[in-house]
Amino acid sequence: MSIVESFHGLRQIPRRLLLPIRYAISRLPYIPLHIRKFFYRPVQFVRSLGLPLRFAFYRLQFFPRFVRFVFRRLTSLPTRLRLAFRFRAEKVRRETVDSLRGLPEDMRLRKRQILIRWAQKTTKIGAVALVILGSAGAVGKWVALPMYRDWREEKLLGDARRFLDEEDYRGAILTVHQVLRANYGNLEAHRLMVKIGVALDTPESLEFQERVARMEPTRENVLAWSRLALDLGHADQSREALEALRALAPEDPEYFLHLAEDHRLRNQPAEAAAVYERLLAKNPGHARARFELAAVRASNPVVFSQLRRFAGLERLTEDPDVGLEARRMLVLLKASEEDWMDALYHADKLLDHPDAAFSERVLCGRVYAAAGFPRGRELLRSLKAEAADEVEDVFNLAGALIESGEHHAAESWLTSLPAEIKAEWQVKFRLAECLVAREAWPELESSLRNANWDALDFARHMFMRRALLEIGRPAAAEEEWRLALGKGAADPNALRGMYQQVRDWGWERESLDILRRLLERHPRERWAAVELNQRALQTGRTAELRAVFEFLYKVDPLNLKARNDLARINLLLGRDLSRAHSMAEEMHALAPLDADYAATVALSRHLRGRHEEGIQALETIDRANLREHPAAGLYYGMLLSAVGRREEAREFWHLADQVALTPEELRLLSQAGAPVLASSS
Repeated sequence: MSIVESFHGLRQIPRRLLLPIRYAISRLPYIPLHIRKFFYRPVQFVRSLGLPLRFAFYRLQFFPRFVRFVFRRLTSLPTRLRLAFRFRAEKVRRETVDSLRGLPEDMRLRKRQILIRWAQKTTKIGAVALVILGSAGAVGKWVALPMYRDWREEKLLGDARRFLDEEDYRGAILTVHQVLRANYGNLEAHRLMVKIGVALDTPESLEFQERVARMEPTRENVLAWSRLALDLGHADQSREALEALRALAPEDPEYFLHLAEDHRLRNQPAEAAAVYERLLAKNPGHARARFELAAVRASNPVVFSQLRRFAGLERLTEDPDVGLEARRMLVLLKASEEDWMDALYHADKLLDHPDAAFSERVLCGRVYAAAGFPRGRELLRSLKAEAADEVEDVFNLAGALIESGEHHAAESWLTSLPAEIKAEWQVKFRLAECLVAREAWPELESSLRNANWDALDFARHMFMRRALLEIGRPAAAEEEWRLALGKGAADPNALRGMYQQVRDWGWERESLDILRRLLERHPRERWAAVELNQRALQTGRTAELRAVFEFLYKVDPLNLKARNDLARINLLLGRDLSRAHSMAEEMHALAPLDADYAATVALSRHLRGRHEEGIQALETIDRANLREHPAAGLYYGMLLSAVGRREEAREFWHLADQVALTPEELRLLSQAGAPVLASSS
């Protein structure tokens, strides 16, 4: 069958499809006639209406055959086209041969040679063109495209670095995201995201630093991961980074330093000191380890004896590497304990040190002024000229002057500074403190109204609240407090500063609001939980302490310490006992050698009358460790007394002086026969 006939068959398809429609249209003129016959022949009318439908149904039985016909035509089309092209090529060849037959033999040979050469040349040209095009495509795909991508990534990274230098963090983030979308494995892009996150103080920086350490597990990257986890207070991430660092460099001194800092983050000074001692055993000349060990001992009087506390720091004051830091820490610790004789001695030494910085001289001036020596105020006044050019130095020195009672001198000095220095929020903050010190409330309120302190605007609202309260406008003051909390909630540093300020002002309710806001928005701020616990213990209201533990458990249900504290306080108060008993048993099963968990499960078993089992839980910990954990030691003495071993219990009663106890714990211990507690309660 020729191709013409094939196309002719295809052309009949629309006609066959339109036949029923054409027939239905042809019947339309007869509708009036049928309407007229309706009144005479209703049966014939109905039959006539059904005729088009009957015809359509009649034609439908041929539809499958028609579909098969169309399918065969379509499937055979490539074959017919191929035959048609072959026929055309044969026809052209035949016409060429016929045209050559009429020529002389030599002309025919010459034309044939020309045709052959032309065919060979076109074949070569086509092959060369094909090779060139293929090579160009390969070069474009395997060479040019990667080069372009590398060039584009490098350009985007350069733009991101420029944005970062200009502190345009939004532009830097958008630019780095373009690089990561094109190549998520770009290590430099992840490093830039770490820098941006650190600059903005966001937790995402730790996530990107972890990826950097996993993509390129070098010592420096893993150390940076561990350092960032410690700085941000992520204990779990810190422990994971430490495990990676131990696998990579188990004898590296930096590993021991980070491990000790991790223990300090978890409030485990004894374990941190043990790590520093292990490092010093391996490397006796490590000055940083010696300083940190001495600092841990000096900062934890409950854990370390008084005689050993400052000995290490005093020996390090002559060390060329850490002597200045040791001297500064001694000044701070002695001043915090109001040991003014030693504090002034070390302050004199710190002032005489050739490398003493401006902040250290300000510290010495604070100590002299706090001890009541006129030299302190004179020293602070003498530093004014030196601090006039640096905003940070102005802030520190003005704070020291206000603290020492020189708020008039501080205010006059701050107002005399150049305009560009006075425009900084640090100077505005100190000026507001000066107005508070001299109780100029209307002047403070007018100076703060419609002002803008940029990043410290939350502090402006806080000072505004103080002024409005003193003036006598409590409703407006509450609105200012709401604005202060709203603007400072996203930044943990802002909340820490607010907490310190309201504690100085004696705002108890507001300080509790800040602590709760800190734990809600920033769970890694564990000091807030410790502060809430201490304040509840100081008040002696165990129900308030339970509310604190319930809140901490709600904020972080996976925090094992929060679960343990909640279980213990519920046991003491007799609240939700079934859950408290089960939680105590679960925690002890998870960590049977932990003294705190053992104390909780021992209390649980004691309240259920299973005294021997409670003793067994505590005896898994040796007595030396029990003495280092006073609460566990007291519970051990209580259970020993409950089973009649009162002589053994007596050696633990002295531990009561080392721990804050709730009234319920005092009652239980007095019932167990603790003589000092019984008399004190």
